[in-house]
Amino acid sequence: MNLQSEKIKLIEWLQEIKDIAILEKVAKIRARSLENKSEVQELTEEAYVSEIKKAEEEIREGEFVSHEAVGKAIKKW
Repeated sequence: MNLQSEKIKLIEWLQEIKDIAILEKVAKIRARSLENKSEVQELTEEAYVSEIKKAEEEIREGEFVSHEAVGKAIKKW
């Protein structure tokens, strides 16, 4: 599968769509994709180290949920 040719096929298909319901569904997929992309941000090394230190401190203070506790909670769902 060639990425560029697939994009062209989709563009051509979108141009021919006359059903608004299909376009609305495509628009929702696009919106979700943009939301997900904006949620993912690249961390600087400094921010990464800061997050690690924060996590380590939370663990030392007992502010975490164990794997076992999560497993038990999931079984209740």
